[in-house]
Amino acid sequence: MSGIALGDPTVATVNWRPSPEDTVYFNPLQRYVRTSTMQLYAEVYGLAADAPFKSELTVVKRGGGGLFGLFGGKKKQISLKSDERATGPATIYRRGLGLDKLSPGDYWLELAVTDAGGQTVRRRQPFSVIEPRDSGSH
Repeated sequence: MSGIALGDPTVATVNWRPSPEDTVYFNPLQRYVRTSTMQLYAEVYGLAADAPFKSELTVVKRGGGGLFGLFGGKKKQISLKSDERATGPATIYRRGLGLDKLSPGDYWLELAVTDAGGQTVRRRQPFSVIEPRDSGSH
């Protein structure tokens, strides 16, 4: 699986156009306004067309627990599970994620993909949520 790209099309961010009809947004500051919808993009590799796989997208608050406060609590702030079908050897995984239920702070987004044989691959990406009044600084 590729790394995770996080972005917001309503904010001036960096973008990549893998095809003329498609745009992937990147927010290098990793800060998102709480009232926005964060866009997630990743690619899942190595599955045959129409092969089943499961995806789990979770968001967990960072800090406040574990060794030196580096790891957040175990309570998932957001958890989305779905059954998917691969489109071929490079399957695009794209989701919009509303942030309005998250309080301002620092989070981990984790995407886990499990193939039909039970093999799981995980990728994590940090991000921060800020209040709308603070959005001028991003």
